[in-house]
Amino acid sequence: MQEGKADIHDIPAEFRTPLDYAVTRQADDISATVKAALRHDETMLAFQPVYPVSGGETPVLYEGLSRILDPAGREIVAREYISLLSRTTTEREIDVASLRIGLKALRLVPKLHLSINMSARSIGYGRWANMLMHELKATPGLGRRLVLELGETSVTELPELVSDLMRAARPFGVRFALDDFGAGPMALRRLRDFTFDIFKIDGQFVRGLATREENRRLVRSLISIAEEFGGTTIAQSVENHQDAKLLRKMGVPYAQGYYYCAPTLFPEWLPASINQAGQRRR
Repeated sequence: MQEGKADIHDIPAEFRTPLDYAVTRQADDISATVKAALRHDETMLAFQPVYPVSGGETPVLYEGLSRILDPAGREIVAREYISLLSRTTTEREIDVASLRIGLKALRLVPKLHLSINMSARSIGYGRWANMLMHELKATPGLGRRLVLELGETSVTELPELVSDLMRAARPFGVRFALDDFGAGPMALRRLRDFTFDIFKIDGQFVRGLATREENRRLVRSLISIAEEFGGTTIAQSVENHQDAKLLRKMGVPYAQGYYYCAPTLFPEWLPASINQAGQRRR
């Protein structure tokens, strides 16, 4: 038997096929790599600007996107670990790392407005919750520049925790965004239970908007729903001029995507003390 390759007789009985075994081993490897990166602070945020669709060169907001490095300094592709680590302590630690970097950026860049992704499951995680509330109390005005961005699925699963966080953070000026709006399982009646300031229209409805009538109908409906609940809209994944032009005509005020700017780890305004994992490898 060649070294490094598993003979079929070496595969544990609980796995039905060699493929099952290989997939499980790969998942274990990814999980171990992410955990090691968190222990060694090999995490960063990539910053993607949000622009008014009416034009202008000044972003109204940046979204901070989690980036994790493997031992060789390569980015671990997010889709490889997001679903794998869902509902685990490691998922919460990723949120802790993102929040830590984001809060530091807000402290050091007084004009920065930043949206930070999170799972609702992190609200009940002491390290995340304590870090957030400590910073909001210690740094006056910081909360007015912070947006916490939650996905529909985790909001639907833990509505009480989300409501608790909104009540605790809103007095500090924190705003809330519903990510991937329209793609998740949330029933419209549940939106009455929350007060989201921003609804981020999922990219699957935005891509090809100019050529797909069904996408245009869906986006119009999502805009109407967001307005009904008192929120503004941001279109995600805008990739071309035609879609951007149509979004403006439809009344979407803000947008982000590769048409405007790709996420970047080192924008010119970012202090050198942030994203140090990447700075060490440049």
